[in-house]
Amino acid sequence: GAKRELELRMTTSLLATPTVGPGAAALETAAQATTGSDTARPIAWGLRGLSLRLVSGLRFDDNPFSRDRNEQREVIAVSKPAAYLDAKLGRHDLRVGYEADIERFLALGSENHLNQKISAIGNVDISRRMKSVVKAALLTGTDKRGDIGTRLGASGVPDRWRQHDTGVELTLGRRIAKAQLGAEYNVTGQRYLNNDQQSRDYDQRKLRLSGRYNLGPKYSIITDLSGVWTDYLDAVSTLDSREYAA
Repeated sequence: GAKRELELRMTTSLLATPTVGPGAAALETAAQATTGSDTARPIAWGLRGLSLRLVSGLRFDDNPFSRDRNEQREVIAVSKPAAYLDAKLGRHDLRVGYEADIERFLALGSENHLNQKISAIGNVDISRRMKSVVKAALLTGTDKRGDIGTRLGASGVPDRWRQHDTGVELTLGRRIAKAQLGAEYNVTGQRYLNNDQQSRDYDQRKLRLSGRYNLGPKYSIITDLSGVWTDYLDAVSTLDSREYAA
């Protein structure tokens, strides 16, 4: 049957920025204005800010199990807290974050879930012409009933999983330079934790190479090559794949 959902949301945000002392402020101002060699660039350290966000609300779902017939209606309390801490580590920037997605069902307690994500991303300033981004994340989550591959309503509780994600990006050349090269590599793995769903466990690698050559202020030549390799841990799985694009 048709599935209808109605959601009401309210968002609250808070940004706390620590007071920066005159010495650190002077260093940062000098760093922005410096045009000399890399070795002469000043270095500043310290906490940059703390951001807090909370999204809360109610959702009405007239088919929570995504079945052919609408057998039950449900009201769900939704809460999505998040916190981000930003810091300056010399010439590099670091952001550490926590995000959660909490749903509490009024009647169907078995469908309650808590999805969480802990992440860190660092912008590494190697030199004036070379930048890098390093990132890592750990996620725990629950598949919604009716998602592709899930057990629908056959199991007592939804499918739960854990996922890890790491990656690195490298950029050579500034955007305004004559040419710029980029490379990005990501590794993701997902493991299911219940309902005998281990056949869906997989590891995935992604590689992307890009290039840009500026012909002038308005025209550029852009190239992009990418590959995705997906391997399922189940020895008899036929879902392994190799994808390439240009």
